Amino acid sequence: MEKFQSDGVEIAYQVEGEGAPIVLVHGFASTHAANWINPGWVAQLLDMGRQVVMYDLRGHGQSALLYDPEAYRLSGLAQDLKNLIEHLGLKRPDVMGYSLGAMIALRLGVDAPDVPGS
Repeated sequence: MEKFQSDGVEIAYQVEGEGAPIVLVHGFASTHAANWINPGWVAQLLDMGRQVVMYDLRGHGQSALLYDPEAYRLSGLAQDLKNLIEHLGLKRPDVMGYSLGAMIALRLGVDAPDVPGS
C-alpha cells in the first residue's frame, strides 16, 4: 500500500484499475481488505471498468494508530477522506461507505459538498 500524510497522520491507501473513480470507506474495527477486497466488491467494480480507491482509516489496518480519542472524531475522519481525494487529484469521485464508512461519507458530503460526486 502507498501512504500519505493527512493532517500529520500517515494514511495507507491502494488504487486499482482505471476509469471513473470510486472511493471505498470501510467500517469500524475493519480494514480495506476485510470490507472490500475479500467479499468481492473490488473485483466487481473493476469488472465494471471503475478505478477503485481504498484506504485504511486512521487507527485501522496499515494506517497510523493514535491514542488520543479526539483523533477519531467524525469530522477528522471525513477530513482524511477529503485529503485523500485531493492528494490523488480525483474530481468528484463516487464514494461508498460501509457502517462507520457510510457515516464518514455522509459527513464529507455535509462538510464539503463539492468534493464527492455521489
